[in-house]
Amino acid sequence: MVGVAGKNPSPVASLQEFFEIMRAFKESAASGVHGNCYLMPNKVESLVSEGALSFAAGETTLVFFERRDGFTQVHFLRKEAADSEAPDKVPLGMLAEPREDPLMAEIPFTAKSADEDIPGGAQESIDFLARCGFSIVRISRRLSLRSIVRNSQPSAPENGRGLDTPAPIEVASVSDAASISRMLEKGFDPFCDYIPTDRELRGILSSGRIYCIRDVSGTPVAFLHWSRSGAASELKHLYVEDGARGHGYAHMLVRRYLENLPSDVKTYFLWVNDANEPALALYDGLGYRFDGRRAIELTKGI
Repeated sequence: MVGVAGKNPSPVASLQEFFEIMRAFKESAASGVHGNCYLMPNKVESLVSEGALSFAAGETTLVFFERRDGFTQVHFLRKEAADSEAPDKVPLGMLAEPREDPLMAEIPFTAKSADEDIPGGAQESIDFLARCGFSIVRISRRLSLRSIVRNSQPSAPENGRGLDTPAPIEVASVSDAASISRMLEKGFDPFCDYIPTDRELRGILSSGRIYCIRDVSGTPVAFLHWSRSGAASELKHLYVEDGARGHGYAHMLVRRYLENLPSDVKTYFLWVNDANEPALALYDGLGYRFDGRRAIELTKGI
């Protein structure tokens, strides 16, 4: 395994090197590993091409640093029953010592119910990050929809109030980028939610994966962003401006999204903050249910 010189992590030079680093570390772990390293090959290739992925390796800890816009996301593996942290002075120091850029880490796990205790491996990872100065900022759950009920008639809004006329829903265009970007900044946490860069947002708009509702001036006041991977589709962002709430726009946007998905999409899911009770109520009313996936987000230096 390539070593780490000085106090800076070493860049990952290629996808092949990434696999070699992971394989060498796992083979040296006699009793297994725990952590949150779920970097997929296509993502690694993109990060390597951008020079945005680096790593630090020690005897018991392997850390990958993914440079993001304004912060660094941490992916790590740690050997089970690691009694001594001394051999990992370099990688642990990069997590524990003060840094100029904030750090973020996400710990995913499975649970039988949304109220179930955090399992041992995930708790060990959380405790490890806590020792390095990280704090929990959010706990989320994944919701999935088993089937789509297609209905061309407008549905009742989630708060029970009626509509004078149904609001027209459009596919947003690239010219809406500034308005959508402002709503993303107001409605989502840059450290815990995936917020696309300006270039990414324009690509998403060009692909037709954002629906919006406009006010009388033509400015978007509500939008829904969705993505697709194979036969699965994720509802990634849903936001309604304060002045446009109370008209059932969120409910209408979700129904339009579901009813217009290609017929070969078989899995429909989203992630939602446990503390976001209005969103939980909205998605429950639309048939989304907890599917066993949880995630805990931790940050440091924010």
